[in-house]
Amino acid sequence: MVYSFRLINEQGKAVFVKFHWKPLQGLSNLLWDEAQKIQGKNIDFHRTDLYTAIEKGDYPEYELGVQIIKEEDADKHPYLLDPTKIVPESVVPVTPLGKMTLNRNVDNFFAETEQVTFCVSNVVRGIGFTNDSLLQGRLMSYVDTQLNRMNSANFMQLPINRPVNAVHNNQRDGFMQSTIHKGDVTYYPNHLQGNAPEIAEPSQGGYMEYPEKIDGVTKIREQVPTVEDHYSHAQIYWNSLTDYEKQQTVDGLRFEVGKSIDLGVRKRMIDVLNHVDNSLARRVAFAVNVPLPDKVADNPGHKSVGLSIEERPHPPHIRTKTVAILTAPGTDAKDASDMYDFLKKEGAYVEYVGPALGNVDGLEITQTYTTASSVLYDAVYVPDGAEAIKKLTSKQSSFPYDEPVVFVLDAFRHCKPVGASGAGAELLKLAKVEGGEKEGVLVGQHASALTEGFKKALIQQRYWARMALDPPI
Repeated sequence: MVYSFRLINEQGKAVFVKFHWKPLQGLSNLLWDEAQKIQGKNIDFHRTDLYTAIEKGDYPEYELGVQIIKEEDADKHPYLLDPTKIVPESVVPVTPLGKMTLNRNVDNFFAETEQVTFCVSNVVRGIGFTNDSLLQGRLMSYVDTQLNRMNSANFMQLPINRPVNAVHNNQRDGFMQSTIHKGDVTYYPNHLQGNAPEIAEPSQGGYMEYPEKIDGVTKIREQVPTVEDHYSHAQIYWNSLTDYEKQQTVDGLRFEVGKSIDLGVRKRMIDVLNHVDNSLARRVAFAVNVPLPDKVADNPGHKSVGLSIEERPHPPHIRTKTVAILTAPGTDAKDASDMYDFLKKEGAYVEYVGPALGNVDGLEITQTYTTASSVLYDAVYVPDGAEAIKKLTSKQSSFPYDEPVVFVLDAFRHCKPVGASGAGAELLKLAKVEGGEKEGVLVGQHASALTEGFKKALIQQRYWARMALDPPI
């Protein structure tokens, strides 16, 4: 969370905090080409992934932690109140507080998702606000947004927004009012109802305002000066990436900057990147036909933990990983089912892909080569069966664009584990998929000889493991 808050104890003492949610199921990333293709194949890909995991009981978990900075140490962290920057975890580690588990899907998407009205001003006792400029703006704007979006001040009465503990206030009437309020007045203090409802004092369990003390300082409406520092934190991010993550960042910038046909725009963008890192700017400039810039700013090389996905710990299992097993009439059913059963037992989500839906040779085909694509899976396996491989590698109306071959080729290009047994290796050969177990390409005579290696490749899966790196530019 980019905002800075305060935590206030019962004695009224406070510390600055930044909240963090960290996924405990690990993190992965998509290659640029892969992400674009997913948009066309299944625009709800990520939503489906989350829904399926919850539905199958593989509940996603997120650890809640905070970076804690004492009031007296605030001056040591110039970016504390700057919502455009981070406080590096290498400087202030994240202290774990708890865990959130998503253990059920919504029963009605509109009622429980579309009508959610988040407001940063809705906090509980013990959480206070700071002079974070973005937070201060949204304390007002979020409520204003919800009033307009929901067409009523009574959106907090909807079941999805209703607090667990009853909240009493002086809000009355308006559209969608479902509570029958008693009494003559809707304000405090009042004489007609003896000042009821009364605001709860902090000593009665009410909200505690932090008594911020300001001596000899002129308080003005202005952004913190560090907002004008546009490059130092971009440098920290760039420096913290692995070589493959840097390559992916360069590829993404080449795509975005290359979309502009205006040379002036491309030059200005390269100039911005050059203030982050000269190597980064030159690598992007090389691909968008902009003169390679000379160095104009130093990059001190500062790094931080927590920014690289590659260096984060990965779970030692393959639960929720998705695998496609490619089939056709004539597939060795035992070979296919042995791999299917093994992966499913290990917690992976496995599907048979074939030319047509239904039961074929005892295998229940749930996806076809026209409804599925390797970008929707984490790995691909091609079982034995000479007759089936002959069908998969020949021209026919079931896959007019060589879908089986492209299926394997794209999986390989996107650095996903690819396995094949027996005659299945011919499909890999036709797709020009080369490499060994180190590269995540496994070939053997039968699934039984490949299961453990395939599992290991899925556990150690790195989406950029086979990515070509730029030479020095």
